[in-house]
Amino acid sequence: MSLCINPGCSNPQNPNNNRFCQCCGSDLILVGEYRVVRLLSGKGGFGNTYETTDGGAAKVLKVLTNPSGKAIELFQQEAQLLQQLNHPGIPKGEKYFIYHTREGQTPLHCLVMEKIEGEDLEEYRGKHSQPMTQALALNWLAQLASILHAVHEHNFYHRDIKPSNIILRPDGQLVLIDFGAARQVTGTVLVGGQNTSIYTPGYAPPEQSTGHSSPQSDFYALGRTFVFLLTGKEPSDSDIYDFQNNLFNWRPYAPQIAEPFANFLDQLMADRVMDRPKNTDVIMKRIEAIRKDPYNLNYVLNLSQGNDENSYKTFIEELNKISKNLTSSPNYQSDPKITDVIETLENLKRKTSPPRKGGKKQPLNLVTSPTQSLPQQSPPPVHQPLQNQQSSSDTVHYAGFWVRFKAALFDSLILLIAGASLGGYLGYKLQFSDILARLALDLGVGKEYFIYYGTALGALGTTTIGFFLAIAGAVIYWHPLPDFNYFTRDQLAGLVAGLLVGILIKWAYSTLLETLCKGTLGKLLFDLKVSDIKGRRISLATANRRYFLKLFSAVPLYLGFMIAGWNKKKRALHDFIAGTQIIRKK
Repeated sequence: MSLCINPGCSNPQNPNNNRFCQCCGSDLILVGEYRVVRLLSGKGGFGNTYETTDGGAAKVLKVLTNPSGKAIELFQQEAQLLQQLNHPGIPKGEKYFIYHTREGQTPLHCLVMEKIEGEDLEEYRGKHSQPMTQALALNWLAQLASILHAVHEHNFYHRDIKPSNIILRPDGQLVLIDFGAARQVTGTVLVGGQNTSIYTPGYAPPEQSTGHSSPQSDFYALGRTFVFLLTGKEPSDSDIYDFQNNLFNWRPYAPQIAEPFANFLDQLMADRVMDRPKNTDVIMKRIEAIRKDPYNLNYVLNLSQGNDENSYKTFIEELNKISKNLTSSPNYQSDPKITDVIETLENLKRKTSPPRKGGKKQPLNLVTSPTQSLPQQSPPPVHQPLQNQQSSSDTVHYAGFWVRFKAALFDSLILLIAGASLGGYLGYKLQFSDILARLALDLGVGKEYFIYYGTALGALGTTTIGFFLAIAGAVIYWHPLPDFNYFTRDQLAGLVAGLLVGILIKWAYSTLLETLCKGTLGKLLFDLKVSDIKGRRISLATANRRYFLKLFSAVPLYLGFMIAGWNKKKRALHDFIAGTQIIRKK
């Protein structure tokens, strides 16, 4: 299908082979090169956006429908900027031209530019319920700072940064789009002159709503964008913004963010322009400093060198503040790096003594430094969803064969007791009921022995042998063997039913505990947890798959388990197939 871009055309849809619009007669091949194939957006305040092609790759065509002089000036300014810039985070402008419709009354200003594949960050955040990690936020902030650096170096600033104007490519590269509001830095702007009021409420800084903006206005919108990404709440949401008192309280909704990073975002969003970073160089240096010392521990260590009571008090307060920030992180229990830092902080607190009261003041007794244990906030090499991030393998402790074997022995003991108890109880109940008589079943033993058989079969059902005996019994029951005369059909039914008691106990014990508690009682006793290969809690479906694969993994003389001793992540055969792993918490 070909689309006519004439705003006055009543039927713009045309067959692909048409050269001219069958409704208004306007040329469908723009400047002899581009054929418009579909409308991408018709909600812009200044025009429409289409997908077009020149016979090769798809491109984006922006068409200005607002004939005002200011709109044309901004549009031409955007075209000039996109054709000048060459940055992977900025769509490349290809061609600017003026198109005349058949009537030729109002010329249409057009800009063809690179089509960016991906989803905008507003869509991205809506799809991910898990909190965004600080590492990913710093990575994205560094990318956007680099993009703004390229824009500001050309004496332009964007003026409309918000999540919907940032596209995430499949490879993790962010792209800033919609430079229609971009403005050139002039002498008038630098001394505070008034300019066109273009802004998005909630993201634009206070000065922009009154027609005054500067390059630092982009920093304010950048900070507000990351508040949305980190909290999932719009900046105007009443949960985080008190309109009457002009208070912006977003931090409680982003507990995963360390205080130095939160302070930096607040600086980006300072009401006064002079309180924001001076330029993008300052932003990039601050990002690098936060990555190296995400919890501002160097400041705390400097406090430890004081020799007065106030220094010691502040030192302990700052240590407690860092610990509280770490433990409030949603994934702190599953992240070995964070766990190590918390443990190091506690050791530091224990080994640091207050100054002596009276007499000569002694310096604080700083014995160890936790800086080597700090989790570095390095950017992920490629984009990953929020919930899929995990520490690298060199910081994860995998459970070896012998510790897993001890945990399995403990679980087996629990299951044997549980299976024997429930089986014996059910056998005892059968002694005093007429269920078997009503079902016309003859098990070939006296009722006084039911409790013993129930106990034995319930315990046996919790073992791998019992599982396969139950399968064999069921098969023979439904498909009798000609020469099989060891048990009657009634006895086979009783055998399978008794084994099922233990089988069901073991199934529920394994799958439910691994899903809800990340491990059975035996694993929890030895500080082990079950996770998928990315460190996340496994689903009930995965736990079921792992359970049944484990039964078959045990068949060939337990070789399926023993291969855990010969691979880096200590994974048994069923772990490989089910996509799971066993991690040691300590």
